[in-house]
Amino acid sequence: MAKNKKIEVEGKEITIILDKEQEYISLTDMLKAKDGDFFISDWLRNRNTVEYLGIWESVYNPTFNYGEFATIKSQAGLNKNRPNIQSGEIAERLAIPAPTVKRILSELLNKGLIEKQGNGRNVSYTIK
Repeated sequence: MAKNKKIEVEGKEITIILDKEQEYISLTDMLKAKDGDFFISDWLRNRNTVEYLGIWESVYNPTFNYGEFATIKSQAGLNKNRPNIQSGEIAERLAIPAPTVKRILSELLNKGLIEKQGNGRNVSYTIK
C-alpha cells in the first residue's frame, strides 16, 4: 500500500508518495506551490502535458481508455475551441455517478476554473 510523506521546499509543503520502494513527487503540490489552481488548469490545457499524461497512463494504467484519450488529445491546446459539455455527458463518458460529477463541477466553478451557461436542464460547462 502506498504511503505518503511531506517535505518542505521553499516554505511550501510537497507530498512524496512511497509505493513499492519507489518515490513519486506530487506534481499537483508543486504546481499549486508555484501559482495555485490557475497554473494547474493552464498546465493541463497544454498539448505537451496531455501527450505526456497519455504516455504515462498507457504504461501504468491497464484500463486506460485510448479512444477517449484520442478525443481529449485532439482538443488539447486549442484554446479557440472550448466546447461546452453537460454534467450528464461527463458522468456517462467517465462512468462517474452524477452526484459526484455535480459536486466536482461545483468545486471547479467556485475556484473559477470553469464557466456555467444556461439554466435548468440546459446547463453546460466550459473551461475558462
